[in-house]
Amino acid sequence: MAESGYCLSALLSICFLMNIICSAYSTEFVPVFMWESLSKSHPIKEVPALATVSADDFKHILMEKLERKPVVVIFAEENLSVEDFTWQNEAGQSAFPNLENISAVADGLTYLPFVHAPLRAFHHHLPLHQQDWHHLKLGRSGFSKDAVALNETLFFVHLDDATGDEDRLDLLKRHDAVISQMFSMLAEHHRDVLAVYTAHHSSWSDDETLTRRVRNLLATDLALGDRSGYGNNDTLLYAPTMILTVEQEESITLANGTVEGNEDLVISFPDNITVTFSFENTDSPGYWSLRSVIVTVDDKTYAIDDVKVGAPLEFSYHCSQGVILDGRNMTLNINSGFQIQPYADGRRFGAAYDCVYFFTVPIWSGIFVCVIFSIIMIFGLGMIMDIKSMDSFDDPKGKTITITASE
Repeated sequence: MAESGYCLSALLSICFLMNIICSAYSTEFVPVFMWESLSKSHPIKEVPALATVSADDFKHILMEKLERKPVVVIFAEENLSVEDFTWQNEAGQSAFPNLENISAVADGLTYLPFVHAPLRAFHHHLPLHQQDWHHLKLGRSGFSKDAVALNETLFFVHLDDATGDEDRLDLLKRHDAVISQMFSMLAEHHRDVLAVYTAHHSSWSDDETLTRRVRNLLATDLALGDRSGYGNNDTLLYAPTMILTVEQEESITLANGTVEGNEDLVISFPDNITVTFSFENTDSPGYWSLRSVIVTVDDKTYAIDDVKVGAPLEFSYHCSQGVILDGRNMTLNINSGFQIQPYADGRRFGAAYDCVYFFTVPIWSGIFVCVIFSIIMIFGLGMIMDIKSMDSFDDPKGKTITITASE
């Protein structure tokens, strides 16, 4: 009797465990982002953006994309979720700037937010014609072009190099740069390339993770391959767009610059343009300031000395509204998201000292309106309390006048 009871308990435990495993397996949906370097020759059935895609449905989508036998490269994260794609910072920038640029020009773009076991479909239907997968494991320093066998046709890039001292946002930005680098190399060597970005498992974000992302929003590393970031051994600069106007001529957008100098940040741009940022410690102890910005165009020098940019030491200066630096016969306009810090430790910005102060024009306007309404309300209450009852005809020594309900 006891043995049968133990067997029944063991059977129930096994069934309960299998139910948990099956439930977890059935709800494991991960996003899939696919794009091609060559226009597709036939239409592909549209899939609702918010619908879950089963393994069978994804198999049909995959088989249509594999009809031309393209070169396939899979970038597999350990964990990925829809929140990773939709996250943006205060400047409206996501964790995947390079993927956004690719999606703007790529062909055959397909984004499926909820797909069940997508990697299983690739392993089941590939390799073809006895071609094996060429596995690449990413390190902290990335991989060079020589390490990639470009003659292969099936690539599987393992993006499982996360460490405990790296934030989720920094990890995704670093992987975004690696994906762009790898796809560009394959697109130069092969005519038809199918790239897939997905994951083994779904990740989730709790309130603590989201709070940490917001807190570290303006204290992040300059991502590998980020063309908006410049830095040397001591100084970091992030400028999404710099527009230079010299002597009322046509404006020039400064991009693709190279960094020089150690103490001062010297950035050399094409068309023989150089921008130098010089810093100094202010008279107030514990603060730094941007002393001047010197722009050289075709051996002509333009200086901006009145620069009101500064912050405490170990802090970065950030301005989400953009910065306009005016000099004699020259204007340098840096759009929203400008951030700069001298005397930086490594490639990480310190906590941000924002250009938008606490009492801004909208705040002062709100305070002014509240004060006006408060004065009106206080005046009205005072007038109401000063109203006197009309008791001049009452006789204090006479009988009190009473009115019954019947009257």
